[in-house]
Parts: sequence; structure tokens; C-alpha cells
Amino acid sequence: MKTILKSFLLLCLCGIACLANANDKDTADKLYEQGKIKEALQIYLKPEYREDPLVQNRIGNAYMKPGFMDEKKSAEWFRKSAEQGNMFGQYNLGQMYKQGKGVKRDYQQAFKWFSRAAEKGNEKAMTALGNMYDDGTGVEKDEFKAAEWYVKAAEKGDLIGQCNAAGIFTHPTTIKKNYHNARVLLEYCLKGNPNNDCCLDRMADLYSNGWGVEKDSKKAHELRTKAATNGSAVGMYMLGRDFDYGIGVEKDPKAAIDWYHKAAAKDHAKSMYRLYEVYEYGKLGQPVDKAKAKEWKARAENAMKEQGLSRNALMDKFRLGME
Repeated sequence: MKTILKSFLLLCLCGIACLANANDKDTADKLYEQGKIKEALQIYLKPEYREDPLVQNRIGNAYMKPGFMDEKKSAEWFRKSAEQGNMFGQYNLGQMYKQGKGVKRDYQQAFKWFSRAAEKGNEKAMTALGNMYDDGTGVEKDEFKAAEWYVKAAEKGDLIGQCNAAGIFTHPTTIKKNYHNARVLLEYCLKGNPNNDCCLDRMADLYSNGWGVEKDSKKAHELRTKAATNGSAVGMYMLGRDFDYGIGVEKDPKAAIDWYHKAAAKDHAKSMYRLYEVYEYGKLGQPVDKAKAKEWKARAENAMKEQGLSRNALMDKFRLGME
């Protein structure tokens, strides 16, 4: 009888300890979500929690927060999580390698960890793989595989994947254009988040050109206004063009210049170049100002170099001659 009673008490104590541990971890999760990183880390770093791959990934994220930023520690904890097979840790470690944070930049390693996370169903990793195939970083450039991974991510509800897939179907270089699929993907994206800048910009592109939808410049302008208001540099630049050339709205030189300046403040290279033209040739009611023109041209060229962009001088000359 005493033996049975001792066993019963031991089981109760174990149950209470397990419950306490569970409640302790839940408390840490709540503290983390409330932004109380220091208090959360004090619990996560306890020996009984720190070997859990989910906790390791959370610790890695914590060391990327303002006030606790330590990229090297973050990468170390993401690696611990990733090596235990956690897809979130694998994705995050891939991002560290891609961006060169806490580790030496290594696109092959980024591709490796994104691939492992994607195989486990991580939609962000799928989009990241699409990006790598799209850009040809860490792997040979392959538009078909890029589209394939974007679509897989899109099917799992990833908004960036949906927008990027729509972008490839709209502006492909090797695969066949498919405006219908682009429109469907963007509709799903905007249903999930009506304020998604990328999808608003791309949907405006469809309406502006009549790709997969009836051409509607006014509708395109409305979508760009929404994107620009949300902070999209692309939307700001395109709004500037609308007011500049009277696309879907009456010409308004002042509004055009205002939006170009807002986009340029977000390092939008095309906006900078247009401002160069404005002051170089006295466009949009502005007097010629060679000093300002020189400044904007230099900024535009630097931005284009950093972003891997270029200008078509012949087309620029033709466009300016038509204005």
C-alpha cells in the first residue's frame, strides 16, 4: 500500500512539474509577443527549454530585435534550430546567409537551407527559392523554376509569392505570358490583404495596359493612389507619371513633381532620373536648373548602379522629343 501511495505521489509531482514548465514557456511566449524580450529570454535560455528547436528559433529572432541586436548570436541559434530540422530555423538561417548577417554571405548555403525549409512546406522559403532562381543568385538563373516556386508559395497563401508569380506571368523573358493567371493571383493577394503594395502596383499595371482585364486608366490610377498612400515607392513614381502625362487623370505638374520627390526619397531610381530631366530641360513648369539637374542625375546613376538598372538613351531621347 505504501509503495502504491509513493508511486501516486511521484506521478503527481511529475505532473505538477511538467505543468509548471509548460506554463513557464507559455509565459515566455506571451512576454515575447508583448515585446518584453529581456524577460522572455530569461525563460527561454533555461536549460530545460534551450534545446527545443522552436525555442531556439525564437531566441534567434529575439537577438534580431532592437535593443538586443546580436547578429552572430542570432545566426548561432537559428543554426541550432535548423540542424534539428525546424523549418522556421532553416528559413531564417537561409536569410542570414543570403544577407550576410552574423555569418559570411554565402548564396549556396542560403539556397541549401531555403530548400530544406521549402521541402517541409515553409511558404516563405518557397518564395525565397523563387527569388534565387529569378535573380540567378546561388543557383543558375531559371525563370521556369522561379515561377514554379512562386506558384507553390502562392498556393499556400504567401502574398509575396502571389505577387512575384504574377510579375513573372506579366513580364516573362523565357516562359509564355499568362495575363489571366496574373490577374487571378493578384485577386487572391488583394483578397488576403487589400492594402498589399506589390499586388496593388501589379494590378494597376494590368488595368493600365488592358492585360487580362478591360483597359481602365482611371481604375489603374485609383489602385496606384492606394499603393502610394500606403508607402509604395513604385506606386508613388507611377502616380507621378499619371499626373505628368495625364494618364487616368488630368495633368497636374505640381502633383507630378511632389510624387516624384516622395518616390525619390525612397531611393526610387526612375523618379530621380525624371527629376533630372525636369531640371535639365525645364519640364513640368520648372525653370532650367543645371545644378539641380546634375545633383539628381548623379543620385539616379548611383541608385541604378546599386539596383542593377540601366537606361535606354535612344528611348529617352525619343520620349523627350515627344513631350
